[in-house]
Amino acid sequence: MNDSDSSKPQRRRYQFSLRTLLVFVAVVSVVLACTVPYLRWWLDTAPIRRIGGEVLYVHSPEEGQRTLRVVLDGQTFTDDILIAMMEVLDEADVPKIGRSLVGDPSTMADIYKIDKFVRLDFQNTQVVATGNIGQLYGIPVFISNNLTAASTGNYGVLIHTDAIGLVIQDGPTVEAWREHKRHSDIINVSAMWGEDEVRDAFGIPFYTRKS
Repeated sequence: MNDSDSSKPQRRRYQFSLRTLLVFVAVVSVVLACTVPYLRWWLDTAPIRRIGGEVLYVHSPEEGQRTLRVVLDGQTFTDDILIAMMEVLDEADVPKIGRSLVGDPSTMADIYKIDKFVRLDFQNTQVVATGNIGQLYGIPVFISNNLTAASTGNYGVLIHTDAIGLVIQDGPTVEAWREHKRHSDIINVSAMWGEDEVRDAFGIPFYTRKS
């Protein structure tokens, strides 16, 4: 080694310039900004996946708006499904007052098989004698034969009253007249109104066992 080689500055291992550091920090910041909202959404939906559910559609996770559906089609309604849906609404700050559970007769039959909802040592009412479910965890239960059919079951929902908006532009007006030739009375009711989903995160749809 001559004197010219010894006087040459030696670069340390893993040494990098300030420009490289700034570029690296900028790239990491962009990656985190894109992935953190989806990671938060993934953790929020963990209760749904733990009970065998699947998130079918998510709308704008960056803004916290979510549409979750508990699947599989034709599944048996269980206490775990109800608790998981309640947890999702709680995390979305949906008020507890105003929630309702809407299912079909198969949902009611599945609830009858859950001990904590029908045994007297869990309830203070004669649920077995009357067959009246009433409320589950303070949530009123409604049974309907008019739910939208899926492949095997129907679409039920745990919903808050603020999820759907109703606007009545012209209230119901009633006209009645006598049709003498038919010996009958004709009654005509007209109204102008509209409804739409206004708060997507205020409802959780689920599949019932059968349609």
